[in-house]
Amino acid sequence: MMSVDDRRRITESRQGRVLIDTADGLPPVGLDFLRSILEMAYDEQLADRVRPLLKRRKGFDEKKMFGGVGFLLDGHMCVGVWKQYLIVRLGKNKHEQTMARPFTKEFDITGRVMKGWAMVEPLGLESDDELRAWVRQAARFTGSLPAK
Repeated sequence: MMSVDDRRRITESRQGRVLIDTADGLPPVGLDFLRSILEMAYDEQLADRVRPLLKRRKGFDEKKMFGGVGFLLDGHMCVGVWKQYLIVRLGKNKHEQTMARPFTKEFDITGRVMKGWAMVEPLGLESDDELRAWVRQAARFTGSLPAK
């Protein structure tokens, strides 16, 4: 019987591409293909949970951006989904307070922290009430900004 490590061994194809054998009898998958899927993917189920919380608000818009999806109110980014994270805009004056909350981390997808924004991990979004609270807080902040 082949071990998990054996099934995931990396081999070289004739074309010189690195491939990963996924399981016995299945064709290998290219690392470039896997990398492109992982880099482009975002949690569509999370986006589907966020959308109804905002879509009836005045000035709602949805745009694909930063490899994820952003939800805007009156032209301002309010929340987004990037990979498995909910991105929330809460304002610079709430940055430290937000970072002290469980399941949050600084919004840094470019190598530069964006103060006033946070990434909420999936464990902080398990219940609809948790998600709703984050989205409400972000919508409240975004609603305080002048319309674009």
